[in-house]
Amino acid sequence: MASKLLYAACAAAFLLLLACAFLTFQFFSLSSQVSSLTSQNEAARAKIAETNANFSSFRQTSSVKEAGMLSAINTANSKISSQESSIASLNSQLLQKENELNRSKLDLNAQKERISSLALELGALESTINESIAWFKDNARLPTNYSWNGDIFQKRVISDCVDGGNLNLACISYLMENTAFSIHYRTDSVSGKTDHLQGVKETIDLGWGDCEDYSLIFKATLNSIAQKQANLAPVAFTSGTGNFRVYPKESLASTGTESYWYVPQAKGISLGNLSKLHTYVVCYTYSSSGGHCTVAMGEGNITSSSETGALMGARVFEPQSGQYLGAVGSEFGICASDDCYSTVRSIRLIITDSDLYVFQQGTGWTGYGDYAEKVHNAYAWAGAGEWQ
Repeated sequence: MASKLLYAACAAAFLLLLACAFLTFQFFSLSSQVSSLTSQNEAARAKIAETNANFSSFRQTSSVKEAGMLSAINTANSKISSQESSIASLNSQLLQKENELNRSKLDLNAQKERISSLALELGALESTINESIAWFKDNARLPTNYSWNGDIFQKRVISDCVDGGNLNLACISYLMENTAFSIHYRTDSVSGKTDHLQGVKETIDLGWGDCEDYSLIFKATLNSIAQKQANLAPVAFTSGTGNFRVYPKESLASTGTESYWYVPQAKGISLGNLSKLHTYVVCYTYSSSGGHCTVAMGEGNITSSSETGALMGARVFEPQSGQYLGAVGSEFGICASDDCYSTVRSIRLIITDSDLYVFQQGTGWTGYGDYAEKVHNAYAWAGAGEWQ
């Protein structure tokens, strides 16, 4: 019994020892695991600490970068806002310019129409001016084969007023009024007509004219005679002793002719050689209230308004009588300033064989040719096609 108890006790002790050994093994195994886990935990803690440190450093760096990025973003936003404001302003200006451009296009189209209309007007005006210039050329000489009395008048001038190489101007005046030509002085106002410059044919048809008409037809007569006998010496009369014979010519005295027309207390004065002279109608200030037109003959040739000074030295005579009135530069002057309108015997209108020149206050001398050139240039510009 005792042995059984001992056996049982020993068995129990053995089992207990086995249990203790197993527990001890498990303990050391667990301790090893705990130690390993503890070591791993420490390593993990160190890693966590390192990670936390790295994360803390990263956060600090990120905060700096984030602050810089935020500052850059704010600056960029500010620039964008400023640029948007500028863009809005530029868009507003662009819209304004577009509106102005559209208005300019409308104005340009209207201007094109006005220029086209002006071109037509200038073209018509140019034609009118050219017709006026042609008018003076057409009236520079007596018309041939126009009227029998006009043709006879020219023949009578050559046969009756030319004597010894001289062309008696008073004789022409006499024949103009006392032959079938029968041209007499009469003002437009007396005739009930508006003042205007008559053409030579019109004066022939009417049988009268005022001072400029009378002077124009006398100039035409001299030009026509010059075409046939250029070497004649035109002779006017002036104060002197004796009598100046008007008609018939002196050479007929040998035939026993006793009755003749003459100017008492007068003598002849030669105006030069017809081949070298240019004949002009000149109008000048006659008094404070009016003017008068006569004929001037000189060697200077006037072809433009800038050449009116070529009239200096020309001899002036009265076509209604053939009386010598004086020379330009002494008894007569040429308008050169605005005060010439109040100066007696100051010439302010000149009619040549191709133009009419007038002195205008504030402008000076101007002729149809000047207007023709200006109008031609303006017409060429307006009609050049640049606006098409």
